[in-house]
Amino acid sequence: VEVSVRDVRETVHVEVISHSPWIPPEERERMFERRFRGASARLVSSTGSGLGLAIAEAVATAHSTHVLHSCDESDYRNGSMRYCNNRFFFTVR
Repeated sequence: VEVSVRDVRETVHVEVISHSPWIPPEERERMFERRFRGASARLVSSTGSGLGLAIAEAVATAHSTHVLHSCDESDYRNGSMRYCNNRFFFTVR
């Protein structure tokens, strides 16, 4: 996991990149919902509350912004699990 925080003029850019399971497009629409855990997340770890991204989005919203997601769509496989580089980022003024 790479975490980067950059102070650029009057803004702060926060970015988290992780090599982690690929998130299907239909799950990307729900991944910021409270208690939502995608199928891959449940396979990788039986623990987890599905609160991390929901909390991050709540904090971002409190600062008049949103957490955004992108991925590189790579197709590295470990068994049947597809992995890629997921990127979550936001900017605060």
